[in-house]
Amino acid sequence: MNETLTTRNADCQLTVTATYQEGGALGLHYEVQNLGPLTLYVCHQLSEPAAADAAGPPPPINHNLVHVQVEPAGVHLDKALMDLSFRDGIRVLDIPFLTQVLPGQSHAQALSLAVPLLPYRALGGRPEQAPPVRLPVLFSLGYFKGGDGITASEVAANIYQIATSHSQEQQVLTVGPFQELVPVANATPSRAPAPASSPAQWTPWG
Repeated sequence: MNETLTTRNADCQLTVTATYQEGGALGLHYEVQNLGPLTLYVCHQLSEPAAADAAGPPPPINHNLVHVQVEPAGVHLDKALMDLSFRDGIRVLDIPFLTQVLPGQSHAQALSLAVPLLPYRALGGRPEQAPPVRLPVLFSLGYFKGGDGITASEVAANIYQIATSHSQEQQVLTVGPFQELVPVANATPSRAPAPASSPAQWTPWG
C-alpha cells in the first residue's frame, strides 16, 4: 500500500499518504495547507488520558495517538476534537492541543500506527475482544478558523488550546477510504458521535 488522497475546501487542502506492508505498521503522512485569509488552528496534538486519581503534570503529548473508531464505511482515524460521551446523560469532550498554520503556509506530520489497529476512546470502554478483520481506512483532521477562543498553552511553545465555548466551531476534512484494507482488532462498530456536533449539545461535562 502506498496511496495518496487529497481533499480541499475554501479554507485548506489536506493531503494524506498511507503506506502499509503486511506485518508492518500503518504509516500516515498528512499535510494541511492554509488556502484562506484567516489563521488556522489544526487539531492534531492528542495526549493520553490521565487517571482519575493522578497527581502531578498531565500526560505528555503523543503524536502517534489518534481516535480509532469502526464505522459502516470502515475504520475511521480522527485527529479532531471528539465527543466521547460514554454514558447516557453525560457529555464529555476530548479537546486536542492545536497547531497554528498561517495563511499561505502548511504543516505536515507523520504517524506510525501499530497494526492491527485497536479502536480507541479516551473515555469509555473498548469493544469486546474479537479476531482482527480487514477494513478500509479513512482519516479526518479537525481545525478552527481565526483566533476566537484560542489561547496559548503552557504545555509547550507554539501549542494552542480552544475554549470549550468555541468547540462547536470546529471544521473537519476527511479523506478516504483508501483502497487497501488494513487489519483492525475488536472491530465492533462504534456508537460514538462524529467529530462535529450540534452547538446546543457541546458542554464540558453535561
